[in-house]
Amino acid sequence: LAMLVEFDRLLASTEWLTIVGYSFRDDHINAALTRWMNGSSARRLSVIDPDIEKWMQDGGGAPSYFARLQRGASGEGYEFGSRAMWTPIQTDFLPLGAAQGLEQLHG
Repeated sequence: LAMLVEFDRLLASTEWLTIVGYSFRDDHINAALTRWMNGSSARRLSVIDPDIEKWMQDGGGAPSYFARLQRGASGEGYEFGSRAMWTPIQTDFLPLGAAQGLEQLHG
């Protein structure tokens, strides 16, 4: 629990989050990402994974949270729970390995 509280605290001070090699299958982390995304429309999320292109195709075997995140962040108005809509934010979905993706985003 202490690690999740600290993770939320660190996310709150982050404007650009880059995710590399995460499966999007941990409900606790996904909840923290949802809270972070909905904190400000000025935030930016970058996801680097060689399987991104496959995930973004219909029936591509994407983790269910990734599919919701992608639609919500794009401004499609995907609802989470029954309470609110996602805040659209800037996103980068790079179908690359970690080294190439980080180089492309951050030089």
